[in-house]
Amino acid sequence: MSTKQSSSQDKAQANLKQAKAKIIKAKPKRILARTKKSKPQPLKFSKNDLTKDIIRNAKVLGISDKVSARYADNVSDRISQWVRARGIVTTSDINKKVAQELEKYNQDLAFIYKQKGKII
Repeated sequence: MSTKQSSSQDKAQANLKQAKAKIIKAKPKRILARTKKSKPQPLKFSKNDLTKDIIRNAKVLGISDKVSARYADNVSDRISQWVRARGIVTTSDINKKVAQELEKYNQDLAFIYKQKGKII
């Protein structure tokens, strides 16, 4: 048994030496690699997309289809008028304005739009 133990210990030591050699030869990886920042791309505001998004979020909350469609139509009309009056609007501005308008109808749905882009 001593020969078997010594041979297994020799193999373990050889494997350990090989592993150390691989670690030493390996190039260090960059943990914090620099990434190029992409320029923001302009998006066209779409009343239909906003309406669909409001209806989808309302369904998540269990709001009926008729009620969510009414909310979405009213809010998307007001938001589209608001966007037309301004030259440049960011997505976060639109989400904040949608949340303000939705607070008139449903607090939970407004909360979803207040938290868009954030981790809840």
